[in-house]
Amino acid sequence: MSEAVADIEGSPFSKSRRTNSDAEHAVRPRHAALPSRVKQPSSQPDMKPSFMSPEKTANARHSPEQLYSTLRGSVMGADPSTEGASTLVMAFLSQFYPISVASSHALRLIEHFGTIASLLKRSAEELVRVVPLSDDAIFMLKVVHRIIASALREPVENRPIIGDHAALNEYLKFTMIDDGIEATHVLYLNGKNMLIKDERHSTGTVDQCPVYPREIVKRALELSAVALIVVHNHPTGDPTPSDLDIAMTRQLWQVLDHMGVKLHDSIIIGKNGSVSFRGSRLL
Repeated sequence: MSEAVADIEGSPFSKSRRTNSDAEHAVRPRHAALPSRVKQPSSQPDMKPSFMSPEKTANARHSPEQLYSTLRGSVMGADPSTEGASTLVMAFLSQFYPISVASSHALRLIEHFGTIASLLKRSAEELVRVVPLSDDAIFMLKVVHRIIASALREPVENRPIIGDHAALNEYLKFTMIDDGIEATHVLYLNGKNMLIKDERHSTGTVDQCPVYPREIVKRALELSAVALIVVHNHPTGDPTPSDLDIAMTRQLWQVLDHMGVKLHDSIIIGKNGSVSFRGSRLL
């Protein structure tokens, strides 16, 4: 999970690499993003703050200043749940590009990656293959990803991890659900069932991922963990455990039990939900 978030320190996205050869893709001047520089039109009823998707932006005939003002009013004044993914991405990119370019880029990015979570996880190389994002825009996408991951991780870190299944599931879904291949993570816990370490144990293919009980036991002893939770994702979206999932989990439980380490749960994450082995009486 932590590997999915790019390390901000030492980031390759330096300003010295920015190019402005294409005027259409020039970075928006800093002053243009300041709300004090944008005046809300008062005489045109169709320019009142309202939901504005990139599709509507592409067909609008208002000035860039009016379009930006409408977008700002929509995002600042609406319930966050009413804003579509492409609209939020457009709002973000409008800080780096003219509104028409931000609209086009947002549509292409969401069409390609599907969700904001999936978009935020992508490497710089994957992003620029879809649209020519600037170094600054990519860097700030990584900052946003780090902020969201940290916000979801806080309730998991600050209390016994098995006491809030909803918070745990939200954190796991954000960090694992859009991985294109199966990956196994291990959450190592102390005597109070609080998180010591969240580590990626292994990666596999689109439909299977190996688990190495001896390596998990070794790492648990290194961290002085007394319990753990094993998590893996199903890229197909269906979290239903396979026969292999069940067999591997039971084997892991036996090895850990022999070493005095408790396996609290094995969780499968998919786009269509999640399955707890403990809750399903499979453990």
